[in-house]
Amino acid sequence: MPDSTRETTHDDQLAHQTLDRRRRVAEAGVESATDKQIRYLLVLASKVRRDRFDAEFNKAVKGTKTAPRSPDETTQAAVRRLTRTTAGRLATALTNWEHANEGPKTEPVLCYQQRKTMGFW
Repeated sequence: MPDSTRETTHDDQLAHQTLDRRRRVAEAGVESATDKQIRYLLVLASKVRRDRFDAEFNKAVKGTKTAPRSPDETTQAAVRRLTRTTAGRLATALTNWEHANEGPKTEPVLCYQQRKTMGFW
């Protein structure tokens, strides 16, 4: 009998240690996004359309405890809800999109001399 009691106690200790380890890992991953990440995401969000930002936001939070963006939620409020890892995922996705071929095209600003030589005057 004492042997079975000791095994149960040992099993309980292992289960308790496993739960403690899982709790520590879960707590470590739930750090909120830093101020720098939030500012950077807001700048990136201003460069893309809202529907594109929503799609990338929903991809970044998929599989996490963070809820997808609701239609009436502001961009700033949605970004502030992110964790560090999801903020990093979203920033990477938006940055890659911005530098891809489908990103917004901007025309270079020509100086006076360039406009003059190209026949604008």
